[in-house]
Amino acid sequence: MLVLCDIWELEDYINQLYHIQCVQNPKLKFEWASLMLFGNARCRRMTPDYINNEENKVNKIWEWADIGALPAEYNHCVGYDAPRGDAKIVHFTQGIPCFKETINSEYAEAWEEEMQSCLFTVPWEDIMGGSVHEKRVRRGLNV
Repeated sequence: MLVLCDIWELEDYINQLYHIQCVQNPKLKFEWASLMLFGNARCRRMTPDYINNEENKVNKIWEWADIGALPAEYNHCVGYDAPRGDAKIVHFTQGIPCFKETINSEYAEAWEEEMQSCLFTVPWEDIMGGSVHEKRVRRGLNV
């Protein structure tokens, strides 16, 4: 998932009347659980014992829950939802756009930009300068 907003925006949507809140796309019910807000005060039933109990299969786990809706832009499912330019959270449902099959996905450019920023945010000198490895690296680079 790629978060294109301040994640704290979701705090404005927390409603303790619900056990769970999610984007409720009726065609993608299998994706409802991919982004959820929990009303923790109301979710006392969802213990590890309850979840691990074989009688409470996945399709039964949510029967007890009151489920509220979140705006669709908070879980935009690439490849399933109609394209939109205002997504706040992008879910690369069919795979992140680093594979040949998904490289041209919607929001691929934003994903690539974010991925690159994670790789090269601090200069080498700031991390390795003065370390036991500095001289060897500089010798190898003829610097």
